[in-house]
Amino acid sequence: MSELSLVRTQGVAEWEIVEDEESGVWVGLCAGLGLNADGRTFSELQECMREVMEDLFTDLVETGDLVPFLRERGLECSEEVVEAPSGVPLRVDMPYAKTIVRAASA
Repeated sequence: MSELSLVRTQGVAEWEIVEDEESGVWVGLCAGLGLNADGRTFSELQECMREVMEDLFTDLVETGDLVPFLRERGLECSEEVVEAPSGVPLRVDMPYAKTIVRAASA
């Protein structure tokens, strides 16, 4: 089994999700974290949402900016964040809420 670093947060990432009626592509926006994601299926969208959150948090851990970033958004880590060993994947444990909005027909 490979090594994995885990970051647990207290708070919820709010995602607004829209399915484009013309293309069928699902798009998600998390304004609070400044993230967006898309997928051809809802399942692909959810996987992309997880990946962009993990990429963001990995960058923030590497630069030492995770705790200030979360605090600026009214969030916090459940435990002390230590630097992950280089090359060790980071998993983010942050619940998210989805608001699904159907795009209006033209």
